Amino acid sequence: MTITNTSTLPLTWSLSGSLSQLVVTPTGSTLAPGAAVDVSVLPNRVASSASFSIDADLAPSQTVTAIVPPAAYIVPPPDIDFGNVSTANPYPGVTAFVPLPSGGTYSGMGLVSSNRDIFTLSGVAPNIQNGGFGWTVTYHAVNVGPQQATLTFISMSGITVCPPNSLTVRGVGVSP
Repeated sequence: MTITNTSTLPLTWSLSGSLSQLVVTPTGSTLAPGAAVDVSVLPNRVASSASFSIDADLAPSQTVTAIVPPAAYIVPPPDIDFGNVSTANPYPGVTAFVPLPSGGTYSGMGLVSSNRDIFTLSGVAPNIQNGGFGWTVTYHAVNVGPQQATLTFISMSGITVCPPNSLTVRGVGVSP
């Protein structure tokens, strides 16, 4: 949210209320006439809603309620670099394992690829793979040169999967 001083005098503002349920930055400042500040308001990991007030020395307090949809907080695995791969035989391709991310749950978690012709997945839903429970991503080096895709964790049950919710996979197709 943005707080703007529309007056001709300096404005000192602060937040009060259920701030323990939120991560707010900054929680107050003094704004010159015409100045504005962007305030980041994020839920903590357990909040579903929180009300707080914006208090100012030159204006009446304003109450704001932040409604937080259910969310999954995950820690995606590191990016995957397949390195140089010959284009001589792009199928079946080379594979890597993508584990179910830390903080993720099997129930409703999915994974999609931004370039599924080059970087294919073992499916949207995780399942038992050689490396454990998760997905297999396969790089098909069909073209010479660098290729890249974003793998994004999604919810198939309507829960918001908060960023960071993706990782990058890349490889370079080289002539045989």
